Amino acid sequence: MANLISDVQRNRLLDHAFWHQFFTIMPKPNEGLMRIAEASHAEQVKFLTQVVDAFYVLPVMSTCVFKRMADLTDGEPSELATLIHETEVGLHPIIKGTRYDNIPHPEQYKLMIASLLDDCTIHHNQTYVRQFMAKTQVQHASLSQAIAMAELIETTAPSMIRGIEDFVAQWQVYTGRSSHSVKRNYLYEHGLTEGDESDEQHIVLVDKIVAQYGKDLDPEQSEEMTETFIDCYHQTLDQVMRQCYAVSPSITCSVV
Repeated sequence: MANLISDVQRNRLLDHAFWHQFFTIMPKPNEGLMRIAEASHAEQVKFLTQVVDAFYVLPVMSTCVFKRMADLTDGEPSELATLIHETEVGLHPIIKGTRYDNIPHPEQYKLMIASLLDDCTIHHNQTYVRQFMAKTQVQHASLSQAIAMAELIETTAPSMIRGIEDFVAQWQVYTGRSSHSVKRNYLYEHGLTEGDESDEQHIVLVDKIVAQYGKDLDPEQSEEMTETFIDCYHQTLDQVMRQCYAVSPSITCSVV
């Protein structure tokens, strides 16, 4: 992976109480999830809505970032950025002809989380998306800024997917939810696309773009945008944690 951002920055994106408490399997039982598993249906729906809000902004931003990169580049880099953008909006599913054709990845994630509970309709908070887009100005980002965001998202993506897998697994254990009922397509597809072992995985595709434009990128802009992106995401998670506490003060002990 190209080194426009540091390992510290990559690790810091998910270094937040929400990820530590709910998106991580620990040696000891997760008391917060055990409590919410025993809560009312209404409380569980509210909690799962926060689980959607905690992550939904990232695949939305990924879609916007690669659209911006495609607009700012030419030739193969533009084609690669377009491919990732179109994949994120659901135009290139690994297996075509299923119910997930043309469903954007943020919505696939929401469908999966909603499937963890019967009669669960989730209305995610669009305010978080609007705040994120306003603070990063992604639609007006320079190439240096866009690539910095893309690298941060893609290099962290494998850890994101593992964290989501950990949450789903714990939820199923504590609630007794059968895998038969869980719409896991989001995890299946991203378990393959996020990584750096194949020329078709997204980290490698971003590397190819950086290889052609690296000498033209502004390190200061990249650094500033990376910090802005991390701060924006942590602010989103802070708000989500407060909402979790409002659902039930007993389900979390780490409100920021």
